[in-house]
Amino acid sequence: MKKKAVAIIRVSSKEQAQDERHSIPHQRQHIAEECEKRNFELVKNFEFVMSGAKVMKSSGNEQKEILNYIENNNIEVVIVHELDRLARSMIDTLLFVDELHNRKVTFISVHDGFDISTS
Repeated sequence: MKKKAVAIIRVSSKEQAQDERHSIPHQRQHIAEECEKRNFELVKNFEFVMSGAKVMKSSGNEQKEILNYIENNNIEVVIVHELDRLARSMIDTLLFVDELHNRKVTFISVHDGFDISTS
């Protein structure tokens, strides 16, 4: 049975969305390829055009929406294209990854080779 995954895709601005390396379609494609390679079922993309600080703000609606979706849909994997697409602050990134770990959800960053399911 395939593990259910969600993607978090973010650009900081509309201008950055046009940049090939950071564009939403580019991130979406690489994440989909990684899910296919790992035999994950990608069930939802959370896509944001806003500062990473706003998306991962613990008091913000975006993070609550993601965590609620994970809990309500038995999501086992959260995947991003690059760590800096998740949040601007490494502390915010680590706190979010720790929250996922506490929920027994694997976190993967495709470009960075970051995968908490492995030692």
